[in-house]
Amino acid sequence: LANDDFNFESIYYKKIYKLKKHDKTRQKYHFIRLMTLNINLINNSGGKKLNEKYIVNKIMKYLKGLPHCFCFKEHGGMYGTSGIPDIICCINGLFVAFEVKTEKGKLSKLQEITIEKIKKAKGKAYKVTSLEEVKDIVEQINKDTKK
Repeated sequence: LANDDFNFESIYYKKIYKLKKHDKTRQKYHFIRLMTLNINLINNSGGKKLNEKYIVNKIMKYLKGLPHCFCFKEHGGMYGTSGIPDIICCINGLFVAFEVKTEKGKLSKLQEITIEKIKKAKGKAYKVTSLEEVKDIVEQINKDTKK
């Protein structure tokens, strides 16, 4: 992974190394956790490690660098609203929402309904799997809003 990317491996290798030699149970736990992360993050297209968080971070970095763009990451959890897309933006005065998924990821029924509601309200909502998709969408939005 590039320097600006989150590196799960280094964190878990450091944790395993720092554990006392007699604490075999915790060493095994962190080793298994590391292996699980590696298995879950490997993308079949070339072996580059990708997950939703990685993709979201890349998209947010790109969007925050755009002029005439305000965006924020919707954090899920106990206090968040279920079904809301991961990234909410206002690009050139247009409401845009991105639901980020991995290549194999699927929208939940609630996410599908929310995306349809946004579209009915004349906003834009997309399921995206890469930064390149977002760049194409933003380029199209810029062309459409300049007309």
